[in-house]
Amino acid sequence: MKLFFTSLFIILQFSGYAQSRVSGQVNIAAGPAPFATVALLKAADSSLVKGMVCDSLGRFTLENVSYGSYLLAATQAGSGKTYSRGFTSDSLHRQVMLEPLLLMQQHTLKEVAVNAQKPYVEMQIDKLVLNVENSVMAHGNMIFDLLIHAPGMRQDQYGNIVMMGKPGVQIWIDGRPSSLSGESLLNWLKNQPADVVAKIEIITHPSARYDAAGSAGIINIRLKKNVQQGLNGGAYTSLSMGKYPKAATGINMNYRKNKLNLFSDYSYSYSESYNYRTVNTVINNGSFIDYDNYWHPIGNYHYGKLGADYKPDTKTTIGVLLKGNISATNAITDANTAVYSDPAEKRYLVALSDGKDRWNNLSYNFNILRETDTLGSTFNLDADLSRYDKTASESILNWDRAGEKGQATQIAEIRSAMPVDISVLSLKTDYVKYFTKTFRIETGFKVSRVSTDNDIRYDSLLQQVWQPDLNRSNHFAYTENIQAVYVTAVKEWKQLTLQAGLRAERTDATGNSLTLGQKVQRRYAGFFPSLNVMKQINNNNQLTFSYSRRIDRPSYSSLNPFVVAIDPYNKTVGDPYLNAAYSNTFELRHGFRQFLWTTLYYSHGSKGAISLIKQDSLTKIQTTTFANLGSSDYGYLSVSISLPLTKWWQMDFNGGAGYAQYLSDIPGNRFTNGSWGAETGLDNTFTVCKNLKLMISMFYNTAAPSGQERQRANYGGRLSASKPVLNKRGRISFTLQDPFNMQRYDADIYTNASAIRWINRWESRRVSLGFSWKFGRQQIKAARDRQNGVGDVEKRVQM
Repeated sequence: MKLFFTSLFIILQFSGYAQSRVSGQVNIAAGPAPFATVALLKAADSSLVKGMVCDSLGRFTLENVSYGSYLLAATQAGSGKTYSRGFTSDSLHRQVMLEPLLLMQQHTLKEVAVNAQKPYVEMQIDKLVLNVENSVMAHGNMIFDLLIHAPGMRQDQYGNIVMMGKPGVQIWIDGRPSSLSGESLLNWLKNQPADVVAKIEIITHPSARYDAAGSAGIINIRLKKNVQQGLNGGAYTSLSMGKYPKAATGINMNYRKNKLNLFSDYSYSYSESYNYRTVNTVINNGSFIDYDNYWHPIGNYHYGKLGADYKPDTKTTIGVLLKGNISATNAITDANTAVYSDPAEKRYLVALSDGKDRWNNLSYNFNILRETDTLGSTFNLDADLSRYDKTASESILNWDRAGEKGQATQIAEIRSAMPVDISVLSLKTDYVKYFTKTFRIETGFKVSRVSTDNDIRYDSLLQQVWQPDLNRSNHFAYTENIQAVYVTAVKEWKQLTLQAGLRAERTDATGNSLTLGQKVQRRYAGFFPSLNVMKQINNNNQLTFSYSRRIDRPSYSSLNPFVVAIDPYNKTVGDPYLNAAYSNTFELRHGFRQFLWTTLYYSHGSKGAISLIKQDSLTKIQTTTFANLGSSDYGYLSVSISLPLTKWWQMDFNGGAGYAQYLSDIPGNRFTNGSWGAETGLDNTFTVCKNLKLMISMFYNTAAPSGQERQRANYGGRLSASKPVLNKRGRISFTLQDPFNMQRYDADIYTNASAIRWINRWESRRVSLGFSWKFGRQQIKAARDRQNGVGDVEKRVQM
């Protein structure tokens, strides 16, 4: 680690010397040209590098100009444009002073066209925005690459997106929660070229307009949308190979004709993979439990979306959207459990299961957007209906075996059917009223109803006849109604913007275990304030402060109170009395010259629901359940640096360090788990051989606590390359993930009566080859932002 930071310091020092400063003055006939605009252009093709506005005396200074050949353009309203002579920035010309530029006044006022390009990273009051459209970052990268390079973002050892060191980030697409998840979502992000994106919004502290649920933040990917008549779209395909093969393909299309716009999306992925888990337990009485589990799933996943927007007039848009998923997975699991005090007397319980999992989701949305005045006031209505259906079955054979090579004796044969039905209804409205261009109020309400039905049925083979196993069967139903209302006020001054909001939510929930005859009703309400302040200190420095209070409701499956025995020594049980968790988060972010971002983050949580392992030292049974922690505290300092070291070498560094502490007041399982931790990620991108891009990525995470466990250090890397083809409408990409096969989940867990070492291994090393292609007209803008009412529900559905 010391060598890593020393090398980074040397690179940063080198990059500081590889830049120059360009100064000068712009005049008109009467004297200095106050507040004239200057633009630094590449001499080779006149492309824009950077620009600024002069001061009141027409003076300007452009900092951090990379070595190269340039010219300068100057202009001012009422005057023509003038250019400087060409000049060079290199090690001999690190302080470039240009001759004064003279603007000639125009006597005839003509139409003026103003072309301005937003910075790539833009700090807004309640979010960080990556302006991907027309940015060099859009060329040669995939959406996933942009996300992991954004300030405060990284990927964990599983390849998932982590924001400010916290997992569980919600991925939204065009203002709506993505229907994709897990491997399918990662495939989509890694195979969609970045130039289909208009902007990416990173929302660490959602305002009162959003659901109060979720403490890890939201990433909203705003895709471009065609504004010309006709058809356009894109397609992609990819092949991957780890221990087993994988494939993904997809197509999206957009057709516009006069007032009607039609759009669709379809993707399919095939995934064959594995997960190998080993759990070694040392019980306080001197006994041991060794458990290993090899899970081999083969899955086929389909995702589709079909929608239409109709504009009866210039101020109204009426839209409908239909989207859904179909999933089919077959999985074989081989598990071995050994419980012993003397290694010479080991006996194994062997379980072999063959499971089939089929589930689908279909969602309907109707929405209306109406502009109510010329200032930008709008009214929006969204009505949603979603249904999730799952049918799963499993057959399990159990053997008893003496020693690793002893004769196995069959002791049980079990089969199960596990249908799950979930339906969601939601209605929400949002009204934004501008009183002036600098002051607005946002308000709205939302009502939703969720109904779940989980009926698990087990049969045991007794004397060659299948008999219902009433001790294992379980029927659980759950209903939940949420009502919410919010108001937010936003006021803008010259260099200061203030946003303050308050959201109120009421929850009425009933859990009914039909098998146990147990009904639990919960009613609770809460207020969720949010505050965002943004200060533009000067042209080089920007500061934002954010605060929000959030809620995390338990997943529906964790509320099911029935006991499910995996084998005689492992069982799981839900808790219908689980409480919702609350957190208060604070963030202070500083941006410097569009290349250095520093964030100080703090979160305090209470009653956070965790997966808790309990150990019975007499029966040696391990029980995995869910429980509410007493409190948690998490402080984190993040630093992100983006440096173009040369015209062909880009370096991005994301690092963070912090302290996390978890306090449990659970009877019989009280503990304090806290320590310091750090994480670093370094990406180097090289452009060689006519737009061929090579990227080398590395990360290292130190040990860190999480609830009851303490995760050990992990590290890994990635190599990738991409190149445009077919007149830049196509792109070929290659990725080698974790070439040294070092990524894994490795944690120590300390229960009330045991110490556990838990290790998960999976196909972290894999090679992928992808191809993407765009067709049709490509003059497109951002899609309309839609925020439907089922975001919290989709996150809590665990199927």
